[in-house]
Amino acid sequence: MPGFDVMIDRPAANSLVQAGLAHVEDAAHDHEHGIETQLAFLHRLHPRAKVVPLVIGNAPQDQVSAAIDHLSALDQPLFVLSSDLSHFLTRDAADAKDAETAKLLETSRGTTLTSRHACGAGGIAGFIASDAGAGLRLARLAMASSADVTGDTSRTVGYGAWALFDTTGEIIIPRHREMLLKAARQTLDSFTKRGKPPKLDETSFPQALRGHAASFITLQQDGRLRGCIGSLTAHQPLAGDVCENTVKAASADPRFRPVTAEEVPGLRLKIAVLSPSAPMTFSGEADLLSRLTPHRDGLILRDGAKRGVFLPMVWESLPDPAAFLTALKVKAGLPKDHWSDTLEIHRFCAESFVEPD
Repeated sequence: MPGFDVMIDRPAANSLVQAGLAHVEDAAHDHEHGIETQLAFLHRLHPRAKVVPLVIGNAPQDQVSAAIDHLSALDQPLFVLSSDLSHFLTRDAADAKDAETAKLLETSRGTTLTSRHACGAGGIAGFIASDAGAGLRLARLAMASSADVTGDTSRTVGYGAWALFDTTGEIIIPRHREMLLKAARQTLDSFTKRGKPPKLDETSFPQALRGHAASFITLQQDGRLRGCIGSLTAHQPLAGDVCENTVKAASADPRFRPVTAEEVPGLRLKIAVLSPSAPMTFSGEADLLSRLTPHRDGLILRDGAKRGVFLPMVWESLPDPAAFLTALKVKAGLPKDHWSDTLEIHRFCAESFVEPD
């Protein structure tokens, strides 16, 4: 690159070749600039970093996933998946297509991406399908269009940026937490006073809060539960999900009567944003209990038509794994000592934040 060199990690690259997962093809980089556009930023921030530049082409998804897992086993690499989104559509058509792409990524369906969504779909989908990428939390950072710069809305290119984090990572910055808590509080005030929530303008929120995510809303009164309802899977923008579940927590929790306007000043709001859930494998109840991490794991229990959910915050009142699991069975409508070969457990994590006292 002009003014500097970037080192290639030859041992890692050669290891991929020896494993039959890649081959050296310098010509593949002659007209491909997806990597080069990022090298200047990489060099400025991490001048000693080494790279393994991979062009995916038409490689099958399982080969891409295998290459990613192979590199992950060698070290702790940072994966950068470079791609444009929509290509050469009108601005309106491009925005619609890019919104579809964002929804697939943010609702755990990224493995279904095709070249219609992004020219680099093979790399993105392959990473999400890999062991290294499975179940990670995905956060929208930005979305944009070439028309934002050129002013030409007749033939545009779409762009987006997302970051992937471990399921236990806290990824919502303090300013955005305050925005969500404020939106939930305003929704609660309006709904209890007027019988309907305020009209939500999602475009008034930053892109990070317009990404799809699942939330739970908890209402507390003098430290006691007053309502709790939420979404187990991402299906709508986070800001909208928070406001919708605030209304449900105040009016639709079957354990409580609807919240009145007089109660609202004394209520405290808590928001939990869930990670994608993943199935757990275990050989029996003792093995399952040994795999639980108190104060971190939320659980979804299913057996036939029975289902129960505990958020990680339940560990505060049930710190013992056996008691936690027993109470979850009871919540699902099952006997305390129930066990069967058809019982399923999915695990998730939650990032929680609460209004100040």
